[in-house]
Amino acid sequence: MSKTSDLLHAQRESYHKRLNAIAEAKDASTNPDLTFHNSHASPLLSLPAELRQHIFTYAYGDIVVHVHEPYDPTRGNHNKIVDEPFLYRFYATNPCWSTGFETGLQQVYHTSPWNATARGPTPLASSRTSPASGCSDCFATHSADIALARRPNVRLPLVSRLFWAEAFPAFLSNLTLQFTCPHVFHGWMKMNNEMLKHVRGLEIRMTRLSTSTVSMHWAQALHMLHMAKFEKLRGVRLLVQLGRYDALALRENYDVMSDRDWWETKLPEIICAFQQHKLDSDRTDVALLMFRDHLPHLPNGPMREPEDRKLAGVVRKALLDHDPDLHHLWRGGVDA
Repeated sequence: MSKTSDLLHAQRESYHKRLNAIAEAKDASTNPDLTFHNSHASPLLSLPAELRQHIFTYAYGDIVVHVHEPYDPTRGNHNKIVDEPFLYRFYATNPCWSTGFETGLQQVYHTSPWNATARGPTPLASSRTSPASGCSDCFATHSADIALARRPNVRLPLVSRLFWAEAFPAFLSNLTLQFTCPHVFHGWMKMNNEMLKHVRGLEIRMTRLSTSTVSMHWAQALHMLHMAKFEKLRGVRLLVQLGRYDALALRENYDVMSDRDWWETKLPEIICAFQQHKLDSDRTDVALLMFRDHLPHLPNGPMREPEDRKLAGVVRKALLDHDPDLHHLWRGGVDA
């Protein structure tokens, strides 16, 4: 091995040892006396169970989790190798559903148009372990050192088993996952994460969909077989960015599912994948964006003309067109 490789290997091993040392020092899941003490000493957990449930639902319900590529400290923040032993990064925020899907569209490349966040992003860690086992290896809000990167065998500290058992179901009940990269979505699906069966909503931000390579990658990632794994999916929010001339061509034909121009964007294939689920109208939205570089008097951003709003409405209507035959067909493929 070269000196550079030896140095990178040493840095990686040192990083993992530090994470494991932190986790072992703070791990309360192996200390039942500590978790018992915390449960009885907590003012929150001393409240009636029904009131605690309302508090957990208010605090952890309707959370949007932004999924990012795995983090490797020795290679920087742009690790695209999904087979490395690093977990995907999760950041959670509280959305304000009542603000409407156009909120914050002027900053759409940095924030979600549906997320007027009530608080800053919280780093999360997740793996495939079931919370029913009492292990804290699924979801935690601890220091960035632990949350940003760790090996699958690292056990994060669990302050109280009772808090875990009551807060985690509230978190899962209305969970929405946000993806901005088709490669991250595809890699995360390969993990068969335990959260898949609980996800109620997906937010997919498809930028530069007119680029053939990008649209092909999104169509492959959002394949029907992948979508069938979301057993409890009830809402989809699509942010679609069209090219400079595509939007003008698409305005001429609102037949989303059969028009040739629409199929070139791969959007009908993606819509078909979602049609196997019966989506709720109040949790399903579409926002269209376009580059207006060829029209200097108009800024880049959301489409606001009446025909563009109609275009977004047509896509949304297609998403809500439930086809149960697709669901049974592809569920069979998943179970096989």
